[in-house]
Amino acid sequence: MSNTPTHYLALKADDRQELRLPAVLKEHLQQVARTNGESVNEYVLRVVAADVSAEISKAYEWELGAPEFLEVMRLLMVPPADTRASRAARTRARKHFGDIAGL
Repeated sequence: MSNTPTHYLALKADDRQELRLPAVLKEHLQQVARTNGESVNEYVLRVVAADVSAEISKAYEWELGAPEFLEVMRLLMVPPADTRASRAARTRARKHFGDIAGL
């Protein structure tokens, strides 16, 4: 998964999102988009993609205490044997998290 907004901007925009906002914000949004030479849709997509790109990684960050950190380090230094169960766990992880961290 990429953490840059260009990843999102390269995707086909095939879904709709409706939102309500104060009239003055809508007016300012139109002014800013026009000043940047963008349509409102292009501007909103770019800004939202940048913000989501910056925030999405927080969903994948784990805060570990000392015991958990030591266990992760131990597993990285001496990985367990590759078993049918570990391969099945990797498959489930890919389905749940996507293909991140080379699972």
